[in-house]
Amino acid sequence: LRERLLPELDPLVAKELAELAVSDFHAAILDRNAWEEDLAEDERQYQGDLPDKNIPWPNCSNLNVPLTMTGVETIKPRLVEAILGDDPPILVRPIEAQDERRQERIEQFLNWQIPVKMRIAPLVVESAHRFLTPGLVIGKTLWRLEERRVKQVRTFPPDTPLDTILSAALGQDVPTKTVQTASGALPEWTITVTTPQQRERTVFLTLQIRADGIEALIDRMEPQWDGPRIELLEPEDFIAPVKGGADPNRMPWCMQRLWYDANQLRQKVRQGLFYQDAVAQLLDPPGGEPAGDLAQTDASGLREIKARVEGTEEFGDTSVRSTQWAILECYRAWDLDEDGLDEELVYWVAVDKPEVLLGWDYLDNRYQHGRRPYRIGRYFPLPGLFYPLSFPRIVRPIQDEINTIHNWRVDNGMIQNGCSFFFPSSWTMNAQQTRLKIGEGTPVDDPQRIVFPQWPGTPVFGQNEEALLMQMFERLTGINDLSLGRQPNRVGATRTATGVASLLSEAGLRFKTAMTAFQRFWEELFTDVLALDQQYLPPGVEFRVTGHYPELIRIGDKRELAGQYDIRVSATSETLNRQILRDDATTKFQIVTNPIVLQTGMVGLKGIRRHTRRLLAAYGETDPDLTLEPEQQAYVRTPEEEHAQWTNGEYTARPSIAENLADHLAKHQALLADPAMRWALGPEGVAAAQQHIGETTQLAQVQQVIQAMQQKAPAGAAGGVGQQAQNAQRGRQQAQAPPNGGGQGQPAGFGNGGGGMVPAQ
Repeated sequence: LRERLLPELDPLVAKELAELAVSDFHAAILDRNAWEEDLAEDERQYQGDLPDKNIPWPNCSNLNVPLTMTGVETIKPRLVEAILGDDPPILVRPIEAQDERRQERIEQFLNWQIPVKMRIAPLVVESAHRFLTPGLVIGKTLWRLEERRVKQVRTFPPDTPLDTILSAALGQDVPTKTVQTASGALPEWTITVTTPQQRERTVFLTLQIRADGIEALIDRMEPQWDGPRIELLEPEDFIAPVKGGADPNRMPWCMQRLWYDANQLRQKVRQGLFYQDAVAQLLDPPGGEPAGDLAQTDASGLREIKARVEGTEEFGDTSVRSTQWAILECYRAWDLDEDGLDEELVYWVAVDKPEVLLGWDYLDNRYQHGRRPYRIGRYFPLPGLFYPLSFPRIVRPIQDEINTIHNWRVDNGMIQNGCSFFFPSSWTMNAQQTRLKIGEGTPVDDPQRIVFPQWPGTPVFGQNEEALLMQMFERLTGINDLSLGRQPNRVGATRTATGVASLLSEAGLRFKTAMTAFQRFWEELFTDVLALDQQYLPPGVEFRVTGHYPELIRIGDKRELAGQYDIRVSATSETLNRQILRDDATTKFQIVTNPIVLQTGMVGLKGIRRHTRRLLAAYGETDPDLTLEPEQQAYVRTPEEEHAQWTNGEYTARPSIAENLADHLAKHQALLADPAMRWALGPEGVAAAQQHIGETTQLAQVQQVIQAMQQKAPAGAAGGVGQQAQNAQRGRQQAQAPPNGGGQGQPAGFGNGGGGMVPAQ
């Protein structure tokens, strides 16, 4: 089917696509030349790299006042906390009703996979820096497969069975075909295995039996990573057309410049993405040596300043880039089958070989969600434009002006403190015009005496001007003394705790625009990670959740992640201030533990546990789940929720004694009696429903036997029953009552309004 979906293209069509991508690449590089100059200027401004200055004299003051770096490094940790500052960092909200039950499982899975397995913390820090300078951060989410050839010799005891040796050699891989290719002193086997990720591999095993043990030579391809991965692009490596809009999915085309060495190109051939003959044509001579970044004509100023700041040679002999090829991964809407409608394609072409198409695929075949895998974060977006304003560019006039004023003030102080003088030009020294130099004389015509002038000027002007520029910087960026954690110089607003809280709230509101844009960028990346899990996740993934029962959670199949969900980040602008977070957590905890709220059943054990956990976390408890008891409360579903689960392919629902069994049986039987619903369920859904009806019927019979035994008991027997048994009986009756409290006169209980509530004593 893959060969039928992706046939080898006609040579003329393949050449046209490849040459079109390379020509668009070079044209886009020329169109964005001014933006590349801004990239270099932003980096130079952040690093404080000023050009040499010899006016008014050589080696005069040339200090950079680090406003830009101060602003970037002040906002950066707040952006990081906006993603990772709460626990759990990711919230999942179902969009459709049938996905409600899977919401908790998916939220637990993402909060394990993304922060723990994928380890995104360094990426969040890097993305926060790119979000500010150059003001554009581009993320790409893809399912990455990385393999490495592994050869090793392992030793086993002499009496080790062959099955044990195979198990140790194969690990979790399941053998599907074993062929012995050699016998005698060194028997050899070729074993075809299936990995837990459902990929086929070949393992070569050779044994040598010695007197002191058995040696096994293992030769195999070992996967280093097989899962979703978030990658941050260098902004200059993403190429977009001019006036194509801000969304990559709405552009007629966009592309990414990749850098691959020979091994990576051959890996793409093994994975079926690149054509073997096209890669061989690229690697084999003539022209088999890569040009690397020597042929790169764009962003030269940015690369030069980065090399100078790092203290390395831009084109050094050990440069890794010199051994790599520039490969374009192009996403384009193109009418491939000439039916008048464009299809979304992704294909690869080498910049050095514009006539060779390395490989191609349909976008929907690679990404089931149907979106191009790029997400864009902008610090200061401009409506309808792709490239935003960066933080350095916004504050650049103030940065240049304050540098000028400060250096002028220092130079003026040197003139005033230096010993300058005038002397007659008729002296033996040759008369000449020179620049003013501190401590050197200047010849003049026939002065009555040598003059030591007092230069005019006062430092007050420069100080006032710098203070005014700092106020402009604070108002423009929202960075002030409060946001830096310092006592403000101006008195008045901070005289009371209410005033401080109001100022902090306003400071958080000023920052909220940038924080919301940065959170939206990561929420979109998390959404793409879940979409890739729903498409490629292998069966049998296991992870642990502290404080949950059971602690070890297993995702049996990717169908358990099915559904549509809204992914959000739990951190807010209030969580950035620890004291405000503690005050809010304390107030919320007092509200939910109010006796009136508890007695009316508005809040149950779930709400109390949630706000207790948040209160402990606000006061520095690193893992509140180790303090709280595991949550073991059963969830009671309605018949409609169970029907939606069967329709959606989930068959794990089990009946509970706490539900209204008669109502469930009636609605389940009516479901199976409807031909349209049986067709919607399918054979598996119908079988699951019939099995559930049988289990519910058995549970109802047990319930009837218990009720019959209670009715046959002597009238006075109830008086001899202990208080604990009476409480248990009252709890069972309440659990079988309708939701929201049941009948009149029953005591209100903790819970969510449904069955399975814990009765109030």
